[in-house]
Amino acid sequence: MFDLIIVWVSVYALWLAIALSAVLFFLRLYYSVDTKLEWKQTLLVVLIPLSIGYFEAFPQKTKRKTLYQSLIMVQFVMVLLGFIVVFYARYM
Repeated sequence: MFDLIIVWVSVYALWLAIALSAVLFFLRLYYSVDTKLEWKQTLLVVLIPLSIGYFEAFPQKTKRKTLYQSLIMVQFVMVLLGFIVVFYARYM
């Protein structure tokens, strides 16, 4: 029974992490278009992995950045929970 709970939580955490990846992508796109960045800077913000372009383009502390950082933290936790299913399948 405990095994099913671990697998259920891990699988749904992976799905949530995938969904959050899409949400973060669209937030980067929306923020860069909303602030009217030039198109080259917009491409850097959207396409550079690990949100490096986003943090370079928007260095100031705003509510948007706080929301974005909190979503990144939630995604990190979901990926760690999702790693449990990989670890469980390999070693159990």
